[in-house]
Amino acid sequence: MSARTTDPLAVRLARHIGGNDWNGHDYADPRVFQPALFVASLLRARHVDPGRVAVVLGHSMGELAAMTYAGALPDEDALEVVVRRAHLCHEQNARRPGAMVVLIGADPARAEWLRRSAVARTGGVLEIAAWNNARQVTLAGDLDSITDVTTRADKDGLAVVPLAIAGAYHSPLMAEAADRFAAYLADIPLRPPKVEVISTILCRTASTPAELRSVLAMGLVAPVRWMESLTAAHARGITQGYDVGPGTILAKLSRRHGPTRVHPLKGVS
Repeated sequence: MSARTTDPLAVRLARHIGGNDWNGHDYADPRVFQPALFVASLLRARHVDPGRVAVVLGHSMGELAAMTYAGALPDEDALEVVVRRAHLCHEQNARRPGAMVVLIGADPARAEWLRRSAVARTGGVLEIAAWNNARQVTLAGDLDSITDVTTRADKDGLAVVPLAIAGAYHSPLMAEAADRFAAYLADIPLRPPKVEVISTILCRTASTPAELRSVLAMGLVAPVRWMESLTAAHARGITQGYDVGPGTILAKLSRRHGPTRVHPLKGVS
């Protein structure tokens, strides 16, 4: 986002994270990263002609942005939900520290072998946090297990990319935060979305407020199933999509996955 952004949502974001010098914040802190990602994604999504959007889906934090774009929550209320989520995750990581890494070049069988082997050696927690595509997965777990799997994967010639964000998202280490988040969401007045939302946790449509609340809480512990969700979108007749997140990560993840193509959203900063 530009420091000159005057959109009301960006102004509210600046108040939450301590100013609109977007390059001066610590994006490893979920209390900064999650709200910033949410607002950036939602503002970019607003540049897509709503008449061309039949289905929305989001990867991890992007799921809340997708629901908001679809009309399940007003923008301002959704930002408050994101801020609450971020604080719960920060507190949970202080209680049970964790980390995440991306394995590039490992098919599902190899990734699962590495994960199970690391758990056997460390006795810790290590889970598949996201099935990104047929050759890339994200792992989340305690620090010892992450160190072990990183060492083993590197020896096997796999690329290992640590994620800067603090915490083991989409793993059991976030279970207590998920319970607290579910209790908080019980009082949030969600609405049935006006655009179909395919949950990347369920890999199917989530259409009622109760389903949306459940998905948002589950998403702190359950894995993101991006490949399966694109398959579900294609079954609905969706062959083209836009990546509205900062950068082109989802477009790159989807480049080799079946007939549903996700393109970068060009001309929007």
